[in-house]
Amino acid sequence: MRIVALLLALTAAGAWGIGGILIKKGTDVVSPATILTFQYGGGAVLLIAWIVATRGVGDTLAAVERRWPLLLAILAVQFAAYLSFIVAVKHAGAGSLSTSAVIAIAAAYPAVAALLSGPMLGEGLHWNDALGVALIVSGVIVTQAF
Repeated sequence: MRIVALLLALTAAGAWGIGGILIKKGTDVVSPATILTFQYGGGAVLLIAWIVATRGVGDTLAAVERRWPLLLAILAVQFAAYLSFIVAVKHAGAGSLSTSAVIAIAAAYPAVAALLSGPMLGEGLHWNDALGVALIVSGVIVTQAF
């Protein structure tokens, strides 16, 4: 299963990287609101189709009923993050940060998650986690220095 997780993670990284470039091209011709509407609307349709196809409707509805405050908090935080990302990409370019710098900074969220996992989840930060955070922060600094 480790190889499956690795391949899926690499697929996600590639899709997010390409997605950032497509968002930049998209915000040159349509508003961030249009992109969000299309993406979330289309995503909702695809998600519902997937839930129905996997026969997960009952479990999904039961989980939402039991955990709606947490799910609303996740929705609010993730939507705010994604909206911020799209608007940041829209404003990237000449006279601002480069698109690649905006994407690199936004992609530094694993460092934030690693640093917050201790106080919020009680998880320990090991040497390899600290090294990963340092590499991420170094990468963001390098994108800004040159």
